[in-house]
Order: sequence, then structure tokens, then C-alpha cells
Amino acid sequence: CRKGHAAKEGLKPKNSQKRVQGGGGSVFVWGVITRKCVGRIWRVTGKLTALGYVDILSEVLLGTLSDYGIVKPKFIFQQDNDPKHTAHVTQAWFEEQGMRVLFWPARSPDMNIIEHIWNYIEDRIRRRPHAAKNLDELWAWIEQEWYSIPNSYIEALYKSMVQRIADLQAADGWNTVW
Repeated sequence: CRKGHAAKEGLKPKNSQKRVQGGGGSVFVWGVITRKCVGRIWRVTGKLTALGYVDILSEVLLGTLSDYGIVKPKFIFQQDNDPKHTAHVTQAWFEEQGMRVLFWPARSPDMNIIEHIWNYIEDRIRRRPHAAKNLDELWAWIEQEWYSIPNSYIEALYKSMVQRIADLQAADGWNTVW
């Protein structure tokens, strides 16, 4: 049947356009911010394990500290209580590096300023005139937005920590407006 042949012809790769369902898909990203500016960023592929997290720390965190001449003993690293973060291998890595890790209450998502960074990037990407065509384009946009974050925005987030802590204490560890 001629009609069936035409329909099959339209499905061939040369006659179709590739795109990711849902307007671009998602990319798992890990990044470092310092008090003054963004550090390095990493595209995570596959399932992240504690060993994979230590590899990222070695590359991205230590690389950022080196890039900006930040001395490890004066640096305090903040992370949440994700099992990869609290794993023995991760804790041993921080100890071997001589790095201090900020004590993190078990249920305090209001305190994590990096979440504001991710929201900022997501908002900037959503404002683009079209969705990413594929995950590689989305990653390129994320990198572009990451390295374009104004230093003043990051400094304001760090300065907000004093008020965040006061609000958290006033709320007896419960949710705050942040």
C-alpha cells in the first residue's frame, strides 16, 4: 500500500528530528561556591556513590580551592546529610585532607544556600526562548549560567546566613521563610 510506505518513510531517522521528551530532560550537577564567587562545576553521569562523590570532591572542590588559593585549614565545607556525604569513605577523605566540615543538623534544608543557586540557574534556563534540544545543550546552558552568576548574588547569600541561623533558632529548628 502506497499510504503505508509514506508513513514508514516519515519515521526514518533522516526524516525525523531528535529531541528530549519534556523540553530538555534533566542533568545532575554538582558545584562549589565560595564566599566571593562560583567555583568549578561537574556533570554527574549515572548513579552517584560515595566513592564517586569523593572523586568529585577531589577534582571539583580541591580544584576550586587551588584555583582561588584558599587554604584548607581556614576553609569550612558545608554539605547536607545525604548518605554519600556521611559515608565512612567520605568522612575519611575529609580527615585525610585536613578539611573541616560544618556540622549539619539532620533536618535543616532552609540553611543550604546552594539551593538558591540551583533555583537561580533553573529560572535563567526556563527564561530562554526555547527548551534545550538535548542533554548536552542543557549542560552547556547550565555551565554558561553557572559561570555568569553575579558575585554580588553569592555574597548576599553568604551574608544572609546570620539571619538564617537566627530564624532557625527562633523556629526551634523547624521551617523558616528561607
